[in-house]
Amino acid sequence: MGRGDNLTILYPPGCREVIEDLGPDEMIRRLKTLAHTLQSMGQDDGAYQEYVPLAMHIADDFFLSYPSRDVQLLIACCIADVLRVYAPEAPYKDPGQVKTLFMFLIKQLGGLKDPKDPAFKRYFYLLENLAYVKSFNMCFELEDCQEIFCKLFKLMFNIVNDEHSGKVKSFMLDVLCPLINESDVVSNDLLDIILSNVLEPAKSQRKNAYQLAKDLVVKCSDTLEPYIQAFFNHVLILGREEKTLTISQKVYDLIYELNHICPSVLLAVLPQLEFKLKSSDEEERYGSVSLLARMFSEKDSTLALNHKQLWTAFLGRFNDISIKIRTKCVQYSMHFLLNHPLLRKDITDTLKLRQHDSEESVRLLVERLLNTCLVPYQLPPEDRMKKLFYLYATIDDNASKAFIELQKHQLAVRKNVAELIELHRKPQDEERDREIAYRLGHLTKFLPDPLKVQEFLRKFSQHLNTDSQLLSLMETVVSHDVSCKDSVDAVTQILKKLGQPVMTNLYYNTIKMLLERVSSVMVDRVALDALVSMVEGALNGDPTILDTLNLTSDIATEKGLKLLFVLSFVYPSHFLHQDILTRLISLLNVPNTSISPPVLAVLTCIGKYKPIGELYPELASVLIPVCQQFACSGTPKQAKHAVRCLHTNCTSDADEVFEKILEKIKEQLTFDSPHFRTSVVSLGHIAFNMPDRFLIPIKNIVSRKIVKELLMRNQTPAHTPGPITSEEPEEWVEEDELTEESSVKMEGIKMMARWLLGLKSDVISAQKTFRMLNAFILHKGDLLETGKMMKSEMAHLRLSSGAAMLKICEQKGVGDQFTSEQFYNLSLLMNDECPQVRERFAIKLHKGLARGIPHKCLPLDFMGFYALAGLESDRQLRVAVRQYMIADINKRREYIRSITMSGGSEKASSQLPHIMPDYMLVFAVPLLAHHPEFTDPSDKSQLKRIQSCLWFILEPLMTKNDAYCFGFYKALIEQMKNHKDAVKPEDELTNQKLWAVCDLAMGLILSKTTSFEMKEFPSDPRIPPMYFKKHEDPNFVNVKSYLPLELQVTAPKGSTKVLTGVTKKVSNSMVVLKPNTQMHSPQDRSKDDSSMMEDTNNVTNNRKRGRSGYDIEDDLEDEEDSTTLSSVLPTPSAPSASSTGPASKKGRLGGNLTAPANRISSYLQKETNGKTQEEVEAPNEDSSEKKNRARIPKKKAVSGVSNKADVELQTMASRRSSRRTNKNM
Repeated sequence: MGRGDNLTILYPPGCREVIEDLGPDEMIRRLKTLAHTLQSMGQDDGAYQEYVPLAMHIADDFFLSYPSRDVQLLIACCIADVLRVYAPEAPYKDPGQVKTLFMFLIKQLGGLKDPKDPAFKRYFYLLENLAYVKSFNMCFELEDCQEIFCKLFKLMFNIVNDEHSGKVKSFMLDVLCPLINESDVVSNDLLDIILSNVLEPAKSQRKNAYQLAKDLVVKCSDTLEPYIQAFFNHVLILGREEKTLTISQKVYDLIYELNHICPSVLLAVLPQLEFKLKSSDEEERYGSVSLLARMFSEKDSTLALNHKQLWTAFLGRFNDISIKIRTKCVQYSMHFLLNHPLLRKDITDTLKLRQHDSEESVRLLVERLLNTCLVPYQLPPEDRMKKLFYLYATIDDNASKAFIELQKHQLAVRKNVAELIELHRKPQDEERDREIAYRLGHLTKFLPDPLKVQEFLRKFSQHLNTDSQLLSLMETVVSHDVSCKDSVDAVTQILKKLGQPVMTNLYYNTIKMLLERVSSVMVDRVALDALVSMVEGALNGDPTILDTLNLTSDIATEKGLKLLFVLSFVYPSHFLHQDILTRLISLLNVPNTSISPPVLAVLTCIGKYKPIGELYPELASVLIPVCQQFACSGTPKQAKHAVRCLHTNCTSDADEVFEKILEKIKEQLTFDSPHFRTSVVSLGHIAFNMPDRFLIPIKNIVSRKIVKELLMRNQTPAHTPGPITSEEPEEWVEEDELTEESSVKMEGIKMMARWLLGLKSDVISAQKTFRMLNAFILHKGDLLETGKMMKSEMAHLRLSSGAAMLKICEQKGVGDQFTSEQFYNLSLLMNDECPQVRERFAIKLHKGLARGIPHKCLPLDFMGFYALAGLESDRQLRVAVRQYMIADINKRREYIRSITMSGGSEKASSQLPHIMPDYMLVFAVPLLAHHPEFTDPSDKSQLKRIQSCLWFILEPLMTKNDAYCFGFYKALIEQMKNHKDAVKPEDELTNQKLWAVCDLAMGLILSKTTSFEMKEFPSDPRIPPMYFKKHEDPNFVNVKSYLPLELQVTAPKGSTKVLTGVTKKVSNSMVVLKPNTQMHSPQDRSKDDSSMMEDTNNVTNNRKRGRSGYDIEDDLEDEEDSTTLSSVLPTPSAPSASSTGPASKKGRLGGNLTAPANRISSYLQKETNGKTQEEVEAPNEDSSEKKNRARIPKKKAVSGVSNKADVELQTMASRRSSRRTNKNM
């Protein structure tokens, strides 16, 4: 017996007392006996109370801190048995003592780390004992229980290892799981300890800890779920991170792992990711996109099916404004396509839109996916074409345009590389090296990171100079008629010459990217043969083809023919085989009139490459009579394409062929002939394609038949049924509902436009044509002012006239002959009383401004038309026009950036005044001043409407534009205000209106500018004399404000000390111009200064535009006359319930401009609940407003424009001065 804590200690039979005086060895022997005895005791309620003092004795600090490791282990086993025997009422009641004991037990459990330890069995017994009776549950009553649990869990994760048996790991779980499942709370610290072990580096470096944590999450999922949800709510929604928690820094990785381990714990968490997908913070969006891309794309993942709303939100990120986010989405597309057949449609639809991404790296990824996943190049030709046919047949119009854009882009790269390779075959000299350097610089634009790839492209050029085999292989790759197999083989051999295919070999990776863009691995002669067979099968209703495509015969045929056309534009050489041509020509005999136009378009593309008549005269002899018949008596579409086909494929007998057509159609230019309209169409295309061959005959036909008899006369009763009534219900009908005379007149207007485009420089004819078209617009479509035409027919005729004027203005020469008054009258179609006219005219304007910058597009003058959309009261149409405008602004900025970075100084300096979107203000100001509803410069309501028009164009020019220069705009407005109106220079009211608009513009830039930083601008302000006349007094400075007092703006402090049109005295411009470093003679200086400011008869010298080039879009726009917003904008998701309200029909500054909303196109009838506007303005969307935003480089980029410090800009307005001649038509 012994005594401790004033209690008599009773030992079990056979056990000797354990006291402090014992030596270590004796202590161990006695403790072993005691431990063995306690181990044999069972759990009997109320028994063994006599041993409570013994239990307290062995828990003394002396034993707990005894130096011997064996003593501590035996004490721990004894205490564990005490806890077992006395459970659930342990003899230890003091909270401090309980905490000390369990901390001691945790320390002893550390001995489990080494299973080879001689004492391991006793450590295992300790673990088993604690697990058996859930001893640690005692700690729930302690305030510090979470501290104890955290230490226990940390220990277990640290010691578990490969040498532990499954039984050991199972007991570890038995100890830990109750502490989660039976606890009232799971602290964040404990959650952090558990979940950090499912993340890297634990996942890969401590796999047993990972497995233990994984098993814990699975076994305790129901308990852990609310705590996990609360944690993610805290981080994802509230944005509050506890920096002490490891998992707070790896939120997305944690979600990914938990989704693998136990998806059920994330049921309430995953929907929160939609919030992150739409965050304004790019890094947050990128993190959520990266996570979901992995989770959605993994094999056997059902996440997209179970969380459809989240999947839809994720697909939206393919259109994100951020390049790296779009890239991430496209990168994972391959996994979607391979692992998830049910998601392929969604992914291919989004990929098709990315085919014309503004970023080269994204487009390159899409091209790679097209050739590796969508249409795998490794497949046999027939299977490959089935994939391609299915892909193209199942995409919508927007996606097919993107596919075409991708093919055009690849063709451009192939052409550039082919020209570069050809240069390497020439003898080396200075001129050849200079041309190679230029070509290499141009080639960088087609690859990501142009500045980085320059070095490797130069290295590749040197490699080509020294390795003749490499040069030959590259010639094979870019050869027009290379087979897919030869192309793949050549690329493989080239890559072997570039070093090791590792990520660090940047040279290898750069040239590999280039080869991916130029190698022809999808289409060759064999593949085309298979594709033509499939199209024939679809046309003939072959069930094998139709079942594969899951389409009807007519849709499959239409898509197949369009695909053949696209491929004929990109790969015409592969079509130049007699068997393929014979089968195509045979399709022209199909009775269905919709089949022949696309087939003729294919044959036209082939002829542009090499005329069929030159290579296969016998086939041409079959083709010519068929085309002649179409041109004379086919449908208008057949006639159009037949003339084009004959023009490209006829050789020596072309004159005779077209003479026969002309003779025939001259007889049919009357309403007595059923082929009047077809004949007019044929005539127009003959005049466009062969203006010099039949110059006099066609001019006579135009004068007598088209103008005098067709356009200047009303010949059928149906065309002029009676006086216009205000109750006339139909303000607009589709073209097929028009009278035949109106339809023919519209074709006559188009014919005259094509005729002038072909002539290019017939000034007199152009001026006469502009006068007639202007009259159509002024008289609302009723040229003869009969008052008997239907409103719908008048609307179509004035729209056709406006569209024709726009088309003519794209061509240098004839397009420069319109007057200022005609320009102002044409702009009125932007505010036409008929909403369909406004809608379609805006689309025509956008197409003209976007086509072929800078030489084939409309002049910059027409950008000013967009200001009038500020009066548009139909919200959907206003948003659409804003998208057009922003797209045109960004396209011009992108072009400026490209010519600036390419180092073409002379080219850049000469083009800047004609393409810089900032100059649209100088054209918008006179347009607004001449608006017919702006009558009183003192009328505040009118002025506010004009102000909204100005802000409509100034907002995208000023906001989010790094190149915005307050000084440039200020000087530009000041100079405009120092001029008079060019049309009515002596009319005081007109001048006051002009100056009032200038004051409004000045007020906007003063009030909206956020930075008045003095910066360089790549151009100095220039004023076009076509719309502004210099004041007689050369010293005239207009300091007066022409606005009512409440509309005047006071200059903000720090903007400038002197401002015009506000309340202060005027001063010189604050534009910072680069100092002159090149000397000019006084004569040169005078000439330069006057070129932009003086009228001159040399109109065309500065206009380098034209319609001579061919673009695939020309043939794709067969339906351009009926184009609506629904065909160029994405369709919103839900129909409108509120888009049918009445609105006034006549556009006035004080009123509305809309007609009844149910008369506008299908696109405008869709309800968007505000989404259209949000998509335009949202910072995280890659809409047409955002995705192509290209900012004009600042000082560094500008300095590269020219070696001359002062960029000498060519004239912007002198090109137009001759338009002002012959005004009195």
